[in-house]
Amino acid sequence: MRCAGVALGTDVGGGELGRAVVRGRKGCGRGTPFKYEKAPVSCCGGLVLGTDVGGGGLGRAVVRGRKVNCCGGLVLGAGVGFTTGVGITTGVGFTTGLGFTTGLGFTTGLGFTTGVGFTTGLGFTTGVGITTGVGIATGVGITTGVGIATGVGIATGVGIATGVGITTGVGFTTGVGITTGVGIATGVGIATGVGITTGVGIATGVGIATGVGITTGVGIATGVGIATGVGIATGVGIATGVGIATGVGIATGVGIATGVGITTGLGFTTGVGFTTGVGITTGVGFTTGVGITTGVGITTGVGFTTGVGITTGVGIATGVGIATGVGIATGVGIATGVGIATGVGIATGVGIATGVGIATGVGIATGVGITTGVGFTTGVGIATGVGIATGVGIATGVCIATGVGFATGVGFTTGVGITAGVGITTGVGFTTGVGITAGVGITTGVGFTTGVGITAGVGITTGVGFTTGVGITAGVGITTGVGFTTAFSLYGHEHGADRRGVPGEVVGVAGVPGKVTAWGWGERRGEEGRQRRGEKGRGAETEVEIEEKKERRRKRRGGGRVTR
Repeated sequence: MRCAGVALGTDVGGGELGRAVVRGRKGCGRGTPFKYEKAPVSCCGGLVLGTDVGGGGLGRAVVRGRKVNCCGGLVLGAGVGFTTGVGITTGVGFTTGLGFTTGLGFTTGLGFTTGVGFTTGLGFTTGVGITTGVGIATGVGITTGVGIATGVGIATGVGIATGVGITTGVGFTTGVGITTGVGIATGVGIATGVGITTGVGIATGVGIATGVGITTGVGIATGVGIATGVGIATGVGIATGVGIATGVGIATGVGIATGVGITTGLGFTTGVGFTTGVGITTGVGFTTGVGITTGVGITTGVGFTTGVGITTGVGIATGVGIATGVGIATGVGIATGVGIATGVGIATGVGIATGVGIATGVGIATGVGITTGVGFTTGVGIATGVGIATGVGIATGVCIATGVGFATGVGFTTGVGITAGVGITTGVGFTTGVGITAGVGITTGVGFTTGVGITAGVGITTGVGFTTGVGITAGVGITTGVGFTTAFSLYGHEHGADRRGVPGEVVGVAGVPGKVTAWGWGERRGEEGRQRRGEKGRGAETEVEIEEKKERRRKRRGGGRVTR
């Protein structure tokens, strides 16, 4: 009798997601005279969780079982999931080698990254994360379904701000802000060279607006960019990836700007956005040489960064994200005491954080937000239940949450990851059809990647975003070149212990992502009940061995047939 265990979230990387099989011995099997035959457990099943995500070599896992009749045991996270050096997991959130990861994703010092990533202690967090960001951070922030906030945006139901934009009457909002004809929107918004830039950015009175937008020299960029936090910036913009993108961005369906904002022709979006030649994009934004993209973007060591992007010292980036002292930051940020604002803003050391974050008890806010020990973070991810999180955010209970990579055994994987149904998400965030979420999250064939990425046609994705050249994707991403899948074309072998402490075998078949099989010594081979002899101690005998033993006994006794 062969017993199969439960395979969960294995081989996040590709093909047959999560296909895994754990086979163990049934004890001694039928007809064997050993006492073990009556062991309380005759099946070693066991659980294989998150193993061999990348296929082949990746995802080496260990199956350890009880010393009963079972070799099953539990295989957790193996070296896979988004796990080990990968997944959202192990060292980082999106981190380590992946996730938004190292050279990518929100990465390195930022974004979803390293200390951050959805990961480590922060999630969007750490210093910034999207966080450190915040920036997009928060990301979510801007993200979630709305702003950073609850369902609001950063703010109430508006832009980042309350009823306004990030700002007061200006901010992203009103007629100015990123919004109307100005803001990031119109031709200004990101535009001119003022915007957040000046030092005022949202600040001034116009927000991105008036002077211009996040733009010109900075674009989302420099230290300012939407940047610095503001801009759509923050995160949103970027964020969501969709963020502005989706149409949501910070805003509801507005993004920072209605059809404009980061969105439409600009914003991170459409022709621009993370995208085309504008928004965070082109030379800056997340994109081209910067943006999430090229060597920068969320990437490099900066996060959205480099010198530009949301980034540099500011942007979502550095340690500030909107933060620094600028972006939403300065004191102005979107709004002095408002929006991301003042000491809080996405900024400070808190990210949306502090106690304010975009929203006091909302957004990432309070002690929750991405912030505190929560954020994507702690054991939760945006988690804890808060952050963008709560039930959403990356949160759910999975994602970073579980305590695992993004999760359980999967990393972004399983069905969770940022994913679950939430992801940063809700209807927007990284989410929906895109976000980390939608089809996959970092995971499946998507990750930030494929057609999705944070984005899909927009957001980080498309030509750039996390995607293309970099993004989480392309060469790396969780997916494409990596996906931890096709990388190896060999079998990964690991052992778990059977009842006698004899290791079983876990095989990850390359080429066929997700196929992981664990064998315990003595597994029944075929309906005849033949069994392999255990390497150590007494094990089940094969029929041939039994016959040979009978023959020896017959000879010792002087002939005649001996039957049992």
